[in-house]
Amino acid sequence: MFWSDGICRKNYKAFGTVITFDTTYKVNAYKKPLVVIIGVNNHRKAVPFIVALVTDETEVTYRWVLQWLLEADGCSTSNEFEEAWEELMQIYNVQELRWAQEMYEKKEKWSEAFMHGLFFAGMRSTQRFVQLYDRVLEKIRFEEDQDDYISTHTFPVIHSILGEIKTQAALTYTSAM
Repeated sequence: MFWSDGICRKNYKAFGTVITFDTTYKVNAYKKPLVVIIGVNNHRKAVPFIVALVTDETEVTYRWVLQWLLEADGCSTSNEFEEAWEELMQIYNVQELRWAQEMYEKKEKWSEAFMHGLFFAGMRSTQRFVQLYDRVLEKIRFEEDQDDYISTHTFPVIHSILGEIKTQAALTYTSAM
């Protein structure tokens, strides 16, 4: 199972030059490895890009996770979704399987392509999986908001030689940088 919401994908686009790949082994309710791929934002803080609950820790599985990371810019329109869904069904030859048909029938509840302009009050169809890391993600995002506020609304006091250079750096970079 793979999870990457809009903010995670936005962070990946902005800060995905260098990634860290980490797994926790069987410490969740499903007793399966949890893969977390993170990067470092402009405040030198960890930001998550994806979380995946996987069945094993093989090279094939990790390649799958990384491939999905690359493809998680997702479908932005319903037409793109339909094309991608059809391709996926053909590649894996699962179009006749009941679970695939049921997933397709519920696409408006889980595909971002159908959710533009809708408000869900934080509720998602993958709620159980999201709860595995929601609290951590919330804390990271709160800290990022605090860092953004500090960088935007404060300015360091500079009393030293090369003051002009340091002032220019303070105007250009975030406080942490």
